Amino acid sequence: PERPALPASEWSFQAKLPTADESRGLGTGKADFALQLTLFQRYGDFVLFASGGYRFIGKNPPDYILRNGATAGVGLSWIPLEGWSLGASYDWRQAIAKTLPADAVTRDALVTADDGHELVFFGSVPLGAWLKASPYGVVGLSDGSPNFALGAQLQLSIPIRPEEPAP
Repeated sequence: PERPALPASEWSFQAKLPTADESRGLGTGKADFALQLTLFQRYGDFVLFASGGYRFIGKNPPDYILRNGATAGVGLSWIPLEGWSLGASYDWRQAIAKTLPADAVTRDALVTADDGHELVFFGSVPLGAWLKASPYGVVGLSDGSPNFALGAQLQLSIPIRPEEPAP
């Protein structure tokens, strides 16, 4: 619950389903998972937030090594109508790829890829009591990030305790 002096917290579990073509090297063929803690504080129609988490990679292909890694972010969102939001954040994630140089013989001769640094612009639109659609756009700030990306998420929020009736 939100309190004036303390930030609220939210734990989230994320699953990235294996939709990319593994045979073309576009994915691993396995799901990836992440746990994240977000702290947020509302100030009128604005919400300041910070998050930290950890990603678990589902599978390592034979020609390169993927590793689990940390994530973090900070941002601000605006609530023009209850349940709706627009915002922006700066997100960082630890590089998951280690690539083998052409002359490498063992896994000890690995080169680490760059961490991801991104600006993310997002919105959120309610589709029901527990369901939201969240389109987003990404601008990459490092070689470890895409130059740009567009996407959408469906968010299912299940309350862990019943809502209190209004007085």
